[in-house]
Amino acid sequence: YAGGRSSLISAGHVVAAGRLGMQTTAAGWASEQMSGLSQFEAVGKLLEQAEKDWPAVEAQLRELQSCIFKDACVMNLTADADVLTRLDSHMETFLKRLPEGKASSPFWVPELARASEGIIVPSQVNYVGKGANLYKDSDYKLHGSAVVTSKLLGTTWL
Repeated sequence: YAGGRSSLISAGHVVAAGRLGMQTTAAGWASEQMSGLSQFEAVGKLLEQAEKDWPAVEAQLRELQSCIFKDACVMNLTADADVLTRLDSHMETFLKRLPEGKASSPFWVPELARASEGIIVPSQVNYVGKGANLYKDSDYKLHGSAVVTSKLLGTTWL
């Protein structure tokens, strides 16, 4: 939680970009929910709830646990052949311990609403962002120079 607060102050341009991205694409919306300002606010509410009403938080965690099924599980491991061979039986044991069942349909529905907003943080730096979906709103084609320019601005201009 403290790291998220620090990012609001020191990396406001990243927060602003995430908030803009959530307005234009489902991937941007999901990313912002899981690692942006929305996640920071949700963790703060969860921390407060855990301190006041732990049984309710435990019930939410148990519900999350019940959503993990064998049929919906993908296990990715990267290692050399010897390590994978040694882990094979452990992976099988782990997967067998997962409950049977079918995953329910996803309940996240992206809210791609364009909106202006302001975020107030105790900082000596102002971060301002403006965004658009260039792929959808124009004839823009991605070129490598855009990535270079973005990285350069992110490390020198700010």
